[in-house]
Amino acid sequence: LNTSGDTAGRVAVGAVRFRRSDLPGLSGTLALTDGRVDVGAAWPLLKDAALHAEGRVDLRSGVPLGTLRAWMPRVVIEDEMELAGLLRDAQGIDLSGAVELDATFELLVDRVIPHVVVKAEDVTVGSKQYDTKIEGLTASITLNSLKPFATPSHQRIEVARANVGGLAVKDGVVDFRLESLDAVFIERCEFGWAGGRLYTYALRFDPAEPIDLVVYGEKLSLAELLALIPDDRAAGKGTLYGRLPVTVSWPQLRFGEGFLYGTPGERGWVSLKKDAALLASGLPAGGGQTLAGDVLARLRRRLEAALKDFEYDVFKTDFVREGGALVARVALTGRGPEVRPELPEPTLLGRVFPPRYDVRTLRQEFAPLVLRFPRIDEILSKAIIVKTGIEREAEDASRKGGTP
Repeated sequence: LNTSGDTAGRVAVGAVRFRRSDLPGLSGTLALTDGRVDVGAAWPLLKDAALHAEGRVDLRSGVPLGTLRAWMPRVVIEDEMELAGLLRDAQGIDLSGAVELDATFELLVDRVIPHVVVKAEDVTVGSKQYDTKIEGLTASITLNSLKPFATPSHQRIEVARANVGGLAVKDGVVDFRLESLDAVFIERCEFGWAGGRLYTYALRFDPAEPIDLVVYGEKLSLAELLALIPDDRAAGKGTLYGRLPVTVSWPQLRFGEGFLYGTPGERGWVSLKKDAALLASGLPAGGGQTLAGDVLARLRRRLEAALKDFEYDVFKTDFVREGGALVARVALTGRGPEVRPELPEPTLLGRVFPPRYDVRTLRQEFAPLVLRFPRIDEILSKAIIVKTGIEREAEDASRKGGTP
């Protein structure tokens, strides 16, 4: 502290240690006049911007009274590694975009009244370790309480695009309030996904604990959902809605019982392509050249044709737990493609001739056609789950026959 006289001087701090991080030093001024303290400071935290502070505190009553202000003018962070270089806790996190801070603190006799506003504009933040990237983040968050550490309601974060593991969403909006450091209340959270919207609402959780929520979906595209199945195994057309409970224990997910139904009154189409023959083979084989065997063989052919080209009036998928695993039960009411009906196979002296076909066509009706897909929770987890960098390195090493 270098002073000029007894009441004024300059303050300089060479370095600041914060949570294992060595931050830049700061400098400022301090003046003491008739029991009042005037302060000012500048802290060059970022390459192109400093955190400024100023204020006046009256000490004459024995209780500090006054106003303090801190602010950082709007600055565009272009180097996405700058934050990681500043804070050790932020290593592995890339951040770029515009940020701004304006805070005032009123020091009263019995309390401190804060008004802190943090703004972000077109921010991109990502982590290669957790395979996560958020783009086009815009927010204006107000803090109005220190005890507890809280915000008013209707705080909003908007996101243009986000990728979390295998889940890609867009046009997201999160309305929330912070009730304390261990209580966040989500008023509504929704994102665009699979041609429709995913949302949840009225959710209170502790960020340090597993989170139980219910995810709702509406106007989801069946074509985009089936496109998530690898190897082009299925296709379809139609829109769906539903709900699915999820427990998030980051980065692991656990799914509960829910449903996914076709939009009422809307016809759709689905094709299982590569798996149609396999699913149709689930019918019993029958008794060779008997009437029952002939009927079952024709049913298998019709079922296989239907699974490759099925027009549905009703689409229902129920997610239920069986033996600890989540199973998807799909019930389709509708019809297969137009086919020429097979007439009974004629025989002459014990010889069976090829089947004959009527010139007319028909469509096999199903009411309903029921399919069962086991371990659907594993499929969902593999499609969405976020793997840490350590897990990915272990998997790569395993594929190469080595150790991480």
